[in-house]
This record gives sequence, C-alpha cells and structure tokens, in this order.
Amino acid sequence: MRARPASPCLCAPRLAPLLACVALAQGAAAGQVWIVDDDGGPGVDFTDIQPAVDASASGDVVLVKGGFYGSFAIDGKGMTVVGESDETVRADGVWRVANLPAGQLVVIRGLSTDQAETSALAAIDCAGSLWIEDCTLTAAPGPLDFGLPSHHGVRLTHCADVVIARCSAIGGNGTNVGPFAEPYSGGDGIHAISSNVTVLDSVLRGGHGASGPEDDWWSGGWGGNGLWLFDSTAIVSGIETYGGFGGYGGVDYDLFTGKNCGDGGNGGNGIRLVDWDVSFAQMAPSILTVRDHFSAPGGGGGSFCGVPGAVGVHVAVGSLPAHQVLELDHGARSFVVTSPVRGGTNARLTFSGEPGDVCLALVGSATAWFDLGLQPAPLVLASTLAVLGPWSLGATGSTIQVVPVPLQDPTFGGGTLPLQAVVVEVESGALTLAPPSALTILNQSF
Repeated sequence: MRARPASPCLCAPRLAPLLACVALAQGAAAGQVWIVDDDGGPGVDFTDIQPAVDASASGDVVLVKGGFYGSFAIDGKGMTVVGESDETVRADGVWRVANLPAGQLVVIRGLSTDQAETSALAAIDCAGSLWIEDCTLTAAPGPLDFGLPSHHGVRLTHCADVVIARCSAIGGNGTNVGPFAEPYSGGDGIHAISSNVTVLDSVLRGGHGASGPEDDWWSGGWGGNGLWLFDSTAIVSGIETYGGFGGYGGVDYDLFTGKNCGDGGNGGNGIRLVDWDVSFAQMAPSILTVRDHFSAPGGGGGSFCGVPGAVGVHVAVGSLPAHQVLELDHGARSFVVTSPVRGGTNARLTFSGEPGDVCLALVGSATAWFDLGLQPAPLVLASTLAVLGPWSLGATGSTIQVVPVPLQDPTFGGGTLPLQAVVVEVESGALTLAPPSALTILNQSF
C-alpha cells in the first residue's frame, strides 16, 4: 500500500508552463498505487487484480505487471486499472463494472482477455464515465443466458458515458447443443442497451452462428454484429466492423416424411440498430453518428434443401422512424497519450490526421458526455484545466509531442488525467472534437 498522494504537476511546452502546472495541481485526481504481479516479490501488493481492486478507494491506481490473472469486478467507485507499458497483461474471465456514480471515472487500459466466461466486459448501471483503451476483449463461445445473448465482446446496459479506443472487441461464436435446442447465434462485438458509447480506432467483430446438428433440421444460428444498438447513442470514428457468418441449416432424413431441412442462418451486420429488445419488452430508437467506417458484413449460412441465409449489411436500421444515422465527411482523426508514465520521464502525445491540421489537447479534471451534434466524438470533459498546443501536422499527417513530467514529491502515489484532442481540420477549417485518452502519472519510485 502506498501513501495517499498530493496532486501531480504536468508542464506543457509552447504553453505558459506555470499556468498549466497550477491548473493541473488544482484539479488532477490522485490516489494510492497498488502493484499487482503474479510473480510476487518485494514491492508487490497483490498477485491478482481483484484483491487490489477491493483494497482501492476512489481515484486509486492499480498497476498490473505483465502476467496472467483472473477476472475482476469494479463496483461503485472510480479508479484506474492499467497494464505496465510494453508488457503483456492477460486477465481471463469477465471484467465487470457496475454502479459507477456520476462524476467518477473508471479507466481500464492495456489488458486482454480471450477466455471470458460469457462477455469479456460487462458494464451495468454506470452514471459515471468508463474509458477502455488498448484492450483486447474476446467473448467465450456461447449458448444464451436464460434466453438472452450473453457472449458479446462488450455488453453495456444503462451506461451514461463509455469510451472505447484502440480496442478489439470480438463476440463469441454460437454453439451447437444437440437436438434439444436450436443452434445459438454469434455474439456481438459491442452490444449496447440504453447507453451512450463512442468507439474510436477499434475493430469490432461479431461471432459466427452455429450450424444445425447432424440428423436434425434446426436452422443455423445468425452471425453476430460488429456493433448492436438498442435505445442508445453511438458516435464511431475510424472503426472496422465485421459481421459473423450464419450457420449451416441442419438436415434430417426421416423414413416416413423424407428429407427435412433447416434454413441457413443470416449473416451478421457491421452495425445494427434494433427496434425491440426482448429483455426490456419495449421499443425505442437509437442514434448513430459515423465517420470513416469500414464494414464487412457476414455471409449467410447454406442449407441442404432449405433457404440459404441472407448476407448481412453494412448498417442495418430497424423500422422505427425515430432511428437516426448521421454520416460525417472526411477521414478520422486520432489522438493517444502514452500511459502510464513516471515522474521525471516524458509523456508523448500522438496526433494523426491530414497534413495541415492544427491540433490541441485539452486537459480536464472531470469527465462527462456531451453530444454536440455533427461531431466525430462527444465532448467528454466536464471542465478544462489547461490547453496544450497548438501543433500543426506536417506532410506525414502526424506528430508526436513530448511533454515532460516533473519528478514527484515522495508523498505522491499516482493519478489519472483525462485528455481530449481538438482539431482545426484542413479540409473545412472547422473546429472538431477528436478522441480522448487518459494519462496515468506514477511516482518515479514505481
């Protein structure tokens, strides 16, 4: 356990450094740092993630060294769980985040799972902010949970502010349970119910539908969708979505009735906006804003003598007239800050876009979700402490800016600062919102 810290000070070049440091010192959230290493040893607090999460208070940082760990659940408090830079951190099982109060931030960064029990990440009833960066989230192959799909890469239910950046979210394949139930459909990459979510520079894949069993004529399961929305608002930019393939229809040869065939399962869609969700027994529209989206829908499953499944589509929109799909021009802009960083080292801010773009980075003290309309990202900072920049993008369309992080007081443990890029785009001259990224600062002793 580490002492409760003071606030960090991060100075920015090409800005009044003193003003930037004063602003950050006044507002940056800071907490204790808990070290997790499955090898144990001196300086290690825990050998698995969950005990560190249990010990943490709001604002604490759990630093996870490279290794293999179990699932974890964060309930009712904001905190950061971050993998050590350039190390492989596997946390197999379901990651759960629930009951996050408004005004609090959970950051999960640099972790991967591909042996989830159901969904890789399940978040429910979060009034605060959940930021997932640089993670791989692969769901388990799945039956359905009490008749409802549960094997999604990410499942969001009643979440007010979710950011998913530079991640891979993969739905589980459907499974065949024999002649007693129909083959299960593939899970979705991201499955959002009554939530606000922005997805940036990520790959979303639906799982494949299961095929019908031998000697039975069940129809094949449907392919999962890259992104599935019900009663939700989604802003996506620079993403790839892939629908899963539909399963093959089964066939049964009966002595009296002859050959009976199931139909092929439909292929999954890149993105799907649905009218109806059986788990809530209601109809509700969704709003989708999309920029620079590549999609490869899934193919339909075949059938011996039934109807082949339909091929998925890039964006499938239900019949409710209140659904909205807004398509923005021009290519995606990207932004990321290295994290975690220690005192006495440098944070690196990487901007990517078009040559001639002018970029800024806003440093915030608190997070929120404001959909300003016709923007490729929401405004996710509730307040701004400092503005870093401006920087112009040269012929390569990218720039890396180095920001020194001063040595920290011995009483300082660690803290996380939310940042968001803003870009003056060369094509239009418009000021647009770009991706956010969280900067976790650690004491130089870690």
